[in-house]
Amino acid sequence: MMMNSEFDNLFQSLKKMRLSGMAEELERQYLDPNSDLLDPEERISRLIRAEFELRHTKKLNRLVKSSNIRYPQATIDQSIEDPKRNLDAATILKLAQCSWIQEKRNLIITGLTGAGKSWCACALGMAAMQKMYTVYYSSTEYLL
Repeated sequence: MMMNSEFDNLFQSLKKMRLSGMAEELERQYLDPNSDLLDPEERISRLIRAEFELRHTKKLNRLVKSSNIRYPQATIDQSIEDPKRNLDAATILKLAQCSWIQEKRNLIITGLTGAGKSWCACALGMAAMQKMYTVYYSSTEYLL
């Protein structure tokens, strides 16, 4: 294990380079008495993975915040297969893959009041943001 001053210098260098995910993982490894049992490749892999995951999470949070999405908790789940909802689950699952965005196609969701259009739109928006697409949620009333 490295000496405290070496650790502090390395930790501060990572922070200055804005690699806080790596810095936090380095600190975790430093405090874990069993970390020296890991292969060097595994330790480095964990550092890189921690930085990647932190950046991915921060970007997703920024996308969600700027999207103005009404239901950020909306997801494509088993409820789309509920017969009462009268949805084509296969179509919804295909739309959640977001290939229609790559193809630069539009999507219009229609239905009666209370049918779940907003929830479905938000769930598809969340799926798109998880694939790092920018989304902006707006009601038809506002658009018109």
